[in-house]
Amino acid sequence: MKVLLVTDREDLPRLVEGAFPPHMLEVVHYWHPVKAMDNLEEVDPDLVIFNAEDFPRHWKTFTSFLKATLPAPVPVVLLVGDSFSEEESAKATTLGVRALLSSNLEEREERLRLRQIITRYGEFREQRRHGRYVPTPGEPVRFIFTHPGRNRLVFGSVEDISEQGMRFKPEAPHLVSDLKQGQLLSTCSLRIGDRIHTLSCTVASRDDSLHLVFTEATEDFFLDVKRYIETHTASRL
Repeated sequence: MKVLLVTDREDLPRLVEGAFPPHMLEVVHYWHPVKAMDNLEEVDPDLVIFNAEDFPRHWKTFTSFLKATLPAPVPVVLLVGDSFSEEESAKATTLGVRALLSSNLEEREERLRLRQIITRYGEFREQRRHGRYVPTPGEPVRFIFTHPGRNRLVFGSVEDISEQGMRFKPEAPHLVSDLKQGQLLSTCSLRIGDRIHTLSCTVASRDDSLHLVFTEATEDFFLDVKRYIETHTASRL
């Protein structure tokens, strides 16, 4: 997932990237909004994080320009400080800003909020950017997790999988009817090929299936998923 970050702070790229596991984010950092506007089409971001504390006079112009330049909607998250007024918040809503977040990302709680926000809005372009692989019924791709509230195992089938996440159809839908968007599933297990990995996932959305984003896992996990998808996609050609 590609995130465009507009800020004059040297530490913010590291803080944003550090809120996620490896391979989940590609952060493209611009020091000034005008330069970012010049390169919007080239960057083609999935989401924009704009530090309104650094550029209080530019965020409205940037947001309007973004909407007029790119064909598909791109969510914008504003980083704001205590001086950001209610009037400015109302303007942000009118311009389609999806979330306001404290610019104090040194705090773990704020980084967690950032992760939840990006997870919520980040998957809408994933299918275009990251090829999803659909396993056949006999393939060794199996996923189970422990429901965080009920403490029960949830079984089902992996409908598709990518390097970023997967779509999972539970055998007993009533067991997951209370799961909310942004909820963390901290105890999960995925078998892919002959390897079994433990990981955590975040619920990006829920319909008949759970749309899950891989949140915390080892480096080997992401490499195994990547290799499996590449190998089995090639074998079908």
